[in-house]
Amino acid sequence: MINVCLYLTPFLYFQPIRKEEYAIKGKFILRFIFIYLFVFSYLPAQQLQRPYVDDQSKYTTVGNIGMTISNFGTFGHAWAFPDQPSCEYPKDSGVEHLYLGGLWIGAIKDGFVRVSTGAVEYGSVSDLGGGFEFTAAEKDVTIERSTYADSPFYDPDFAVSHQDFVADFTDTNTTVPGTTIQIPDHNPLGIAVHMETYAWDFPFADDFVIFNYTITNVTDVPFDSLYVGMWADLVVRNTNLTPPRVGSPFYRHGGSGKMEDLHMIYAYDYDGDPPGTSDSYVAIRLLGGQESDGAQYVPN
Repeated sequence: MINVCLYLTPFLYFQPIRKEEYAIKGKFILRFIFIYLFVFSYLPAQQLQRPYVDDQSKYTTVGNIGMTISNFGTFGHAWAFPDQPSCEYPKDSGVEHLYLGGLWIGAIKDGFVRVSTGAVEYGSVSDLGGGFEFTAAEKDVTIERSTYADSPFYDPDFAVSHQDFVADFTDTNTTVPGTTIQIPDHNPLGIAVHMETYAWDFPFADDFVIFNYTITNVTDVPFDSLYVGMWADLVVRNTNLTPPRVGSPFYRHGGSGKMEDLHMIYAYDYDGDPPGTSDSYVAIRLLGGQESDGAQYVPN
């Protein structure tokens, strides 16, 4: 559920797919939209070294949002790459809107509640701990596509937008692929996720990024009461004036809220300190979903 809060009071947006229980054995498609974009939570985590197979090098370069998107269920980069935007708007402005975020999926399986989390609060996306439970295959990097004919990633057959990112990841691994490192406290649901993100360079569509997830139960056991959410640590600050690594001075100007009729949460710099230097808002909105049999889920 969503709670209105000021500063960085913890809250979480976790969207039920249906109000009643139901079983899912196949695929479910879910779409989120990020409008110049992004929730905050503290969870303890054991240190876990991510391997070379993780791809965090991709970030949107078309449109007016620069956002890092990985191939293991996270977005943003927790200030790990100073020369790469986490979620910057406008581009090249230095105004950031996101520390780190990730996909969360929960369900009842075999009578027990299980939740697989893509991200939790931690210091670095390259040196993560428990709570980062999605992994990519050892050679499965993020693919880029484009509808631009002059792009090196031009793909007239499959591209949807001016810049698509495509990646596949899963929660089925209990160790980090390519290592013997255990993923702490991880009890897999048994899901595979196909992610596609879309960004455009049109002046009327350059301030959002769409995330399109296809979630597949790869086990023989159906899920009941499937829940899908986006966890995100949203913070709007001008990094030219306040560097992210100064600690609490960077985070203590945060405001946030919700618009229930739009299924949207948002965050902002509540006093624009100094005034006029970070006036944008960042938001996440659920667009809807579709089951494998074609049944549509549209937020009321």
